[in-house]
Amino acid sequence: MTDGQDRVGRVNEACARLLERRPSELLGRTLRELILSDDALALQGLLQSARRVPGSVPSAELTFLTDELPLPLRLTALAKAGPDGSGSMLLVLENRSEISTLQERVAYLTGIDPMTGLANLLQLGRQLQQELKTRPRLTLVLLALSRFQEINDVFGYDGGDRLLAEIAGRISTCIPPSAFLARANGARFVILLEEEATAGRAVVDQIFRSLKTPFLLGGQSLRVCARAGICRYPDDGKAPEELLRQAETALFQTRDRTGNISQSYSPELKQRARIRLELDSNLAKALERNQFELYYQPLIDPSQGKVTGAEALLRWNHPERGLVLPLEFLPQLEAAGLSDVVGGWILHQACQQARSWQTKGIAPLRTSVNIMAESFRGEGFVTALEETLGRSGLGADGLEVEVTERILMQDAATSQRVLGELKELGVGVAIDDFGTGYSSLAQLKRFQVQTLKIDRSFVSGIPHDRDGVAITTTILSMARSLGLQVIAEGVETHDQLAFLHELSCPRVQGYLFARPMPAGEFSTWLETGAGHLKTYPPRPTSC
Repeated sequence: MTDGQDRVGRVNEACARLLERRPSELLGRTLRELILSDDALALQGLLQSARRVPGSVPSAELTFLTDELPLPLRLTALAKAGPDGSGSMLLVLENRSEISTLQERVAYLTGIDPMTGLANLLQLGRQLQQELKTRPRLTLVLLALSRFQEINDVFGYDGGDRLLAEIAGRISTCIPPSAFLARANGARFVILLEEEATAGRAVVDQIFRSLKTPFLLGGQSLRVCARAGICRYPDDGKAPEELLRQAETALFQTRDRTGNISQSYSPELKQRARIRLELDSNLAKALERNQFELYYQPLIDPSQGKVTGAEALLRWNHPERGLVLPLEFLPQLEAAGLSDVVGGWILHQACQQARSWQTKGIAPLRTSVNIMAESFRGEGFVTALEETLGRSGLGADGLEVEVTERILMQDAATSQRVLGELKELGVGVAIDDFGTGYSSLAQLKRFQVQTLKIDRSFVSGIPHDRDGVAITTTILSMARSLGLQVIAEGVETHDQLAFLHELSCPRVQGYLFARPMPAGEFSTWLETGAGHLKTYPPRPTSC
């Protein structure tokens, strides 16, 4: 039995034995502490389903942490509603595949990952110890598949496992015969190379090229990207644990970048990590110290050369580092559980500012606000949004919320419900970073959205990059057939603007027109700079 905060309040002996713990060791612990972090979203979805539908008994396969090895179990939940909507919950754990589990444990103890047939973590440790004794130099590559959890969310863990095995096979063909390849955990692999780091970089580049060929899963063609952290022995570390830690440090630096990215370890990376820890310690107090600020970037109708809206973008005025961009602190904000509070502040500020512009007689603008995952999936999000609009005096048609494709696909059922409520309220909805996730056309039709935002990674190469041109053209064509609006992000050149204008892209935004500005500066720009939009020349005929 768990309480309203999902902490274990009662547990029987059978459950404790199954998890290889004493009952006293489980009491007071949260459910998330008992499972692999990769299964956190699946657990959250299960608990939300149980609470949302009284009397339902949803279940899911989750991997629990035992004293020895991770153990896959089926978790079934039955919620008992409380006055605040949370309530306690009865949970049943079942080992429904004891034979399969036994086989996996035997495979683990013999050093083989049963899913991919590669060496597992245990064998990797043995091999790394041996290599360091016999090799004067060694390169270690830690390879992580980007956003693989989304694939599990859309295609299920069985589909994800099949794709993971296929990717492992493709990686195997890219490494030299003398290299050692292991599956570390989740969607991660480790490669040991006898060669210098330059050769390691060449192997990584070969893997990246191989991943550009799409995979076929569930009738869909998928492109998978990866990130890599590279370190060297003995320059970057002399012990196995130290080398793996340095490779992790290098990999960490790639987390906010898109596409296939690699990073070699250097001492400077440790300094960056130290700075990031300092940012974390200051982040919790940034809101109460009034250090956050909203900047605004215009949305442009290129056919008429006029401003149609503004996107509100969060900035952090750090007392020592100056202006800090969201890429540097949003992941920490979410990890600290502060994104919901800050998200509410952003909505309040954006609505107040939009209403202020209307009161001053500035042409009516629809203000776009990015919604973070914790806020979007939280209970009462739409109600809180409606209250914010009421307090500010801004009409629902003056606001557009932007949700990334990734957030929508993490829990499609919840997303569909929330989007329906937003549409009923009259608030516009845009899918941000469209084209970078794994949503299908059928899923897109179920989502009640009005706008697709083409990710800047596709716009940056047009009109010369064939892939960018093809994807952008396809999204615009698909949007027209579904009656959706489109915004192209990251427009920085006249060539890009002219190409999008030729395709009748209804709205664009980017540095070609204006960088994000504080509210006061944006107001001045609306009154002065916005009038010059129509003077931008067409694309040269030679292009």
